[in-house]
Amino acid sequence: MRKSLLLFSAVTANLSEWSAWGECSSDCGLGTSKRTRECSGNEKVCVIQKIEEFKICDKGACCLEWSEWSGCCLNNAEDRIVKTRVRNGKCDSTFETQSCLQEPLNGIRSDLKEDFEKCAESDITPVHFTKSAFEKL
Repeated sequence: MRKSLLLFSAVTANLSEWSAWGECSSDCGLGTSKRTRECSGNEKVCVIQKIEEFKICDKGACCLEWSEWSGCCLNNAEDRIVKTRVRNGKCDSTFETQSCLQEPLNGIRSDLKEDFEKCAESDITPVHFTKSAFEKL
């Protein structure tokens, strides 16, 4: 009996517990995460043991470049001529509005209102995509 116990221990290996999952390999989008465990004992047995595992991690959409500026339009709510641009993804800012004119539309410049179409609601409202809508782009 003792001989069989020694023989059995000679062909086995000791595996540690799995480590915690590591950091995702990407700051945004898809990446991989890894965890490991140690193997000690019979080297031939350790070679065939699984000591690394990988999984896919999703850090959310990446921040994209800004779109081109829209054409200028009249924003009645703010009484100014504006243009907008957007970017989607994991960004601090996803919407920008910029005045097309240096001065407010009062006094002499108020007649300029007639030269611009009213902004569509979508031109002056921030746009937010869900992950599923973003993936379709």
